Amino acid sequence: MNKKIGILFTSRNNYKMLDTWMEKVDTKDFSVLNIDEDSTEDNKKIGEEICRKHDITYMDREERGMQFNILSAGNFFEKEN
Repeated sequence: MNKKIGILFTSRNNYKMLDTWMEKVDTKDFSVLNIDEDSTEDNKKIGEEICRKHDITYMDREERGMQFNILSAGNFFEKEN
């Protein structure tokens, strides 16, 4: 049986933690999405670079709040099957 699992990260000015985690965990069989929750503009640029480095899909939040990030992630992963 072929399982597909998606991993959701939400970030707000904490991209060093995401970078460190991605360097330690093998995610090659997972689709990874990072939703930025109102980082500063400088941190958003850092986040986009880190996401590119680790082949993570970067997305700005659609609406503020974790519940909306979960909905956005559900819509994203549904399109990914």
